[in-house]
Amino acid sequence: MNILVIDDEPDICQSLAGFLRRLGHNVSLAGNGAEGLKTFHQQDIHLIITDLRMPVLDGLELLKRIKTVERSDVDVIVFTGHGDMDNAIRALQFGAFDYLQKPVNVQELAIAIERAAEYATLRANYARLKNDFSSKVSEEVRACRGEAERLRRAYLEEIGLGNLCVFSDGMRQVLRQAEKYSADRNLAVLIEGESGTGKELIARYIHHFQADNQLAPFVPINCGACSENLFEAELFGHEGGAYTGATRHGRKGKLEAAAGGTVFLDEIGEMPLSLQVKLLRVLEEKRICRLGGIKEIPIDVRILCATNKDLKKEVEVGAFRLDLYYRISVGTLMV
Repeated sequence: MNILVIDDEPDICQSLAGFLRRLGHNVSLAGNGAEGLKTFHQQDIHLIITDLRMPVLDGLELLKRIKTVERSDVDVIVFTGHGDMDNAIRALQFGAFDYLQKPVNVQELAIAIERAAEYATLRANYARLKNDFSSKVSEEVRACRGEAERLRRAYLEEIGLGNLCVFSDGMRQVLRQAEKYSADRNLAVLIEGESGTGKELIARYIHHFQADNQLAPFVPINCGACSENLFEAELFGHEGGAYTGATRHGRKGKLEAAAGGTVFLDEIGEMPLSLQVKLLRVLEEKRICRLGGIKEIPIDVRILCATNKDLKKEVEVGAFRLDLYYRISVGTLMV
């Protein structure tokens, strides 16, 4: 070990240096705390042995600078005279490894140095194991993050959001507003924009943004793709034999099948006026009747709508109901 001995009595310094060198240690000497602190900064010191009472900078102040100010982990053994136990206790409180009384018993000193060496080895092993553990944890975290990102990407592809990329400030504002709308499932949202601008992607984003809603169904319906009769059956379902071609046992409609989730009515402006009346009643009462049925069925769905038309103008010309327009446009987004 590289040991620094600090004492203002040269005979004691030389005597201890000779003893420590015979034990195989490298020894540096200093006559007071200031010299010792300078030597400590210049050399790689593993252990400091210092007297407490010295001129210029005493051992207690030296210990405070090394342990409290510089926060060094070098071990310090202090010498105290008889009747100076208060300072010895203070030294231990400031971080001294051990204390020995003068005149120094070299056998006790050798034991204290051996204990300090063992402690330094344990500390070094702990630091190495801690670094190895931290590196392993960091490596595993990076691997988990990579897997999580892969799963996130796969999930986004699965729910239809894999191609959602936003670059403009305008679209960032749209997404921020969509995130706010997603918090309230009772809020009907109308998404307006030209064809091909990604209105369904925004609807899926509103639906899936809330973590507790990610497993709930998202059911899209194109209001302009079906005839009036087929669309009503698609929306409300039917009882067995309700009409020609109906199944024997009946079938749930999409409003019923989407329980706990979201129904997305795309191109709502194409919905016939007769169905608009029925949809308005559903929005008001949260109940439906299947075609051919008389039993009212409660539903728990969120309604999101999209259109490439100017519904206000459609209302003015009588092609869209004003009361339904107000119902579906509590929240609005322009893509």
